Amino acid sequence: MLSRTIPLNLPNIVTLLRILLIPLIVGIFYVPDAWLTDEGKNIVATVVFIFAAVTDWLDGYLARKLNQMSAFGAFLDPVADKLVVVGALIVLLKLGRVDMVVGLIIIGREIAISALREWMATVGRAKSVAVAFIGKLSLEKGVHCLIAAMPAIVAKVPQARLILIGDGVARAHLVAMRDALSEGDLDAAAQAMQHAAETSPEPYAEWVAEYWAGLDLHQHCKMAAAADLRKRVVFTGYQPAPGVAHLISHVDLVVIPSLIKEAFPLVSVEALSTGLMFVAPYVGGLAPVLDQVSAELDPIGRLASLRYRPQHLIPDMIDQVSMLLRYMSQEARRRELTMQCRNFALRHYDWTNIVSRIESVYVSALYGYH
Repeated sequence: MLSRTIPLNLPNIVTLLRILLIPLIVGIFYVPDAWLTDEGKNIVATVVFIFAAVTDWLDGYLARKLNQMSAFGAFLDPVADKLVVVGALIVLLKLGRVDMVVGLIIIGREIAISALREWMATVGRAKSVAVAFIGKLSLEKGVHCLIAAMPAIVAKVPQARLILIGDGVARAHLVAMRDALSEGDLDAAAQAMQHAAETSPEPYAEWVAEYWAGLDLHQHCKMAAAADLRKRVVFTGYQPAPGVAHLISHVDLVVIPSLIKEAFPLVSVEALSTGLMFVAPYVGGLAPVLDQVSAELDPIGRLASLRYRPQHLIPDMIDQVSMLLRYMSQEARRRELTMQCRNFALRHYDWTNIVSRIESVYVSALYGYH
């Protein structure tokens, strides 16, 4: 159960180890003098403290190297740092090696830095806008199209980010595609995409190839490198329902770039019910939902529908996602659209309405009238 809610990957285990070293640093000075001299205690405590400091560098390095960055790790790392510093300081105060005033200054500094980081994070969230994909990471779901669109979206909306919520067989290849685009290396990105295509029965990689074929590749490589997608595109991996709900609360728009003709993707209704507009290709079970959204949320609702053609899908995605993000940059518009999306979901997908419509179908079939 713990591993489903808290990602116990290697970087986080290293961070937890740093916290577990705190009792050891403190406990060393309570070892009887007959077992260890004062000088020996100082040496052992110093070595343990240095080792704890090394783990502070190591957990961040492993998270980046193994692509195992997580929200829990980002929270835990600074907490562990503060606990180690405060633990060591309390020991020094107890031994009379640090003046009380100096101790208060150091602890006050740690508290002030923590408060400043939280405030800056709040400011950053207020200024950034996030697009989310929720589902299986595969080419048939069009995730590669969304990643390919991000450099141009960032060029139009510099504060844009993409959160990919989910996992799948193509994840490693899609991460490699993102990283290659971050370096402005379109050849490596295409190679990663082709590797991902080996996990799919259909030639879905051609949708991105079609888009790239119409570009000034030299200019696009520069734009992709400038977008710094390693920071802009985040892979969260599998998330339990509470984790998805938490991430969605920080999202402004959901994109459903599916290249298969879905019967009825529930994520469209889930997005609307949480007050989020979605963008998707006009195909399959998405088409009637997009017709309703376009009619009832006009004119902004018309931006939800993308043309389902290889030469149009990604350019449409770039333009319409960018326009929606700019539209929602004004708080009043965002609140109004949130309310409209929720009301739309209640009108059409509330269980009472669904049961009523099903009942009317059966009544019509049995008795021949509505």
